[in-house]
Amino acid sequence: MNRNNINAAFKACAVCACLFSAGSLFAQSYNPTVEVTRKYKGTLPETKKPEMEMAVPDSLLKLKLDFDYSVFDTPYQGAYEFKPYRLDMKPQPDAYTGRELYLKGGLGYAFRPEFRAVYSPELKGRFRFSLHGLHDSYFGNFRTVNDIFGAFPKTYSGRDANTVIGADARVDMNKAILTFGLDWKGLSTKDTLLERSYSAVDFKARLRSNNDAESYFFYDGVFEARMGSDKYKDNMGKVGFTEIHLGGEFGPVLNPEQAIIVTVDSDIANYVDLFESHVSTVSLAPQWRFVKDRLKFGLGGRISARAEGNNGAYLIANHQKKLGFIRPDVYISYEAVYDKLFLYSYAKGGYDINSYSSILEKNHFFNAYSGRYSSVAGGSALLDNTDIVLDYAAGLKGNFSSKFTYDLRFGFRDVDGGLFETLYYRNDVMLPGIVYASYKQIFGEVNLGWKSEKWLADASLAFRNNFMDDKGIELFEPAKMSGNISAMYLFHARAKAGVTAEFAAKRTRFFTRAAQELEVPGYLDLGLYGEYQYNRKLSFWAKGFNLLNADIQRNVGYVEGGIGFTVGAIFSL
Repeated sequence: MNRNNINAAFKACAVCACLFSAGSLFAQSYNPTVEVTRKYKGTLPETKKPEMEMAVPDSLLKLKLDFDYSVFDTPYQGAYEFKPYRLDMKPQPDAYTGRELYLKGGLGYAFRPEFRAVYSPELKGRFRFSLHGLHDSYFGNFRTVNDIFGAFPKTYSGRDANTVIGADARVDMNKAILTFGLDWKGLSTKDTLLERSYSAVDFKARLRSNNDAESYFFYDGVFEARMGSDKYKDNMGKVGFTEIHLGGEFGPVLNPEQAIIVTVDSDIANYVDLFESHVSTVSLAPQWRFVKDRLKFGLGGRISARAEGNNGAYLIANHQKKLGFIRPDVYISYEAVYDKLFLYSYAKGGYDINSYSSILEKNHFFNAYSGRYSSVAGGSALLDNTDIVLDYAAGLKGNFSSKFTYDLRFGFRDVDGGLFETLYYRNDVMLPGIVYASYKQIFGEVNLGWKSEKWLADASLAFRNNFMDDKGIELFEPAKMSGNISAMYLFHARAKAGVTAEFAAKRTRFFTRAAQELEVPGYLDLGLYGEYQYNRKLSFWAKGFNLLNADIQRNVGYVEGGIGFTVGAIFSL
């Protein structure tokens, strides 16, 4: 079967499955008017009154370049909940307790200082605010990998340090909620290639309706802006940037069973100094959302457009990838067993401009030279658009006895211009870089959770099999199998201990310039955590990580030192 037939078969299967499967678009959703408690109000499932629930769109809060600075949820649930931006979410062992002041710090071997601070005073009235700070860093040896020509020592001294200081606030108005925040973010890294100092200021604001009427106009708008610079030492230049995101959902809620909602998104990015380019995008996604007894569905589509400009002297033009004009935005969900089992399916599309700061969040050692010499003849654009032609999945989710939760899904993706890691050849050295390539993907995801009086556990497993459109592009695909498991046991009111395990399968690729197959090895990152509460205000904690001394390359080419331990204290009021 040729590639055209394979692609047609994939799309046909996805469309058929979408028509005959049931489900909801997101694992979590919210009611735009009131908190949904889902308490049983009748003797039969049929007596439950259907409610229109608005799912938070992926586009909202798009500038999530948090450098994993998240500490915990704020005492109030607002637009910005300090949740880390991770592809695979894991529960934090030190969730916020709702105290007014929270301080946590620790040191250990290797030198990995970490610090958390939050001040959230109890205020009367409708205004709330919090101050927060974070520092995480690693100073020590990195292991040299893929040094085909022996250009580097086996280890070298480097660092990866990030700091966040900021504030956020919330105002509860009569029929609306306003949240806003301001952060300063700093990142300092050093490897054998360059030394950098990144600094940026983020402003965030969100206004959403809070109306309990049966019929009203719903709105949820977001504005986010980031301005900063990424300076390279030793006359390597700098990158200045301004990145803006405007997004929101608007439309009439006709009655408790149906609404017509329009999602609007716009991204603007401008870069100066080391290279000069800009891009702006806009998308419009109208959708009819309907609830009938146990059935929920949304029917709509997304229209997108982009404009770009590039005046760079040495880089390949950025953001040249065209966006698909029309993409699907459809979901369906069926509550098979009241509050216990949901069947769902969705088919959607979209885009990502792959802004400079968003790539840097995923890889702290990414730099403006990462795309100049890639595995593609002539190099690769540093920043380019990713067009998600189709993202389809069908699955089931629910819970048993309110203790065990599950979410299983399987699906298919068609992505034009996805972002991948690669190695490029320069001056007799294979160096880490990025490249864009199109692919089809079959995937499966399993997420499990357990919460009881003594145990808190979480597990996730992902399977991804890619079919590259151009197999000649030399790159590292994501690990076919990856996942993580964490479990915490509460011995009594003052003591708890847990274990974490994160794993990923190996990745291999033959690189022509190296004249051999290079490997990113699979790994198992085993960790331990323990905490003892000395009194109401003071606790002590300790954790160990990479206890198997594995070569962990979360980013190609970078392996931190092996086994490590950190001990510290928590002070709260």
